[in-house]
Amino acid sequence: MTVAHTGSGMSRNTQSRIFEPFFTTKESTGTGLSLWIAYDLIRKHEGTLRVRSRRGERKHGTVFSIFLPYRDLQAIETTPSA
Repeated sequence: MTVAHTGSGMSRNTQSRIFEPFFTTKESTGTGLSLWIAYDLIRKHEGTLRVRSRRGERKHGTVFSIFLPYRDLQAIETTPSA
């Protein structure tokens, strides 16, 4: 799944910290927990969360991509337990 927006983009420093708990750029309105929780949940399901961001006058914005492994639930449910 990919989510993109055409905001102002993020600096490299900000990008390097966005998955840290309590890191926020929103000062008085942000808790800094949303991306940290999302990142942790995706990792627990053996997935990855990637971010790309660009700052500039003409081209700017941020893209988040979530990759989760495919699981055949029907095969898992019909496999006998050991």
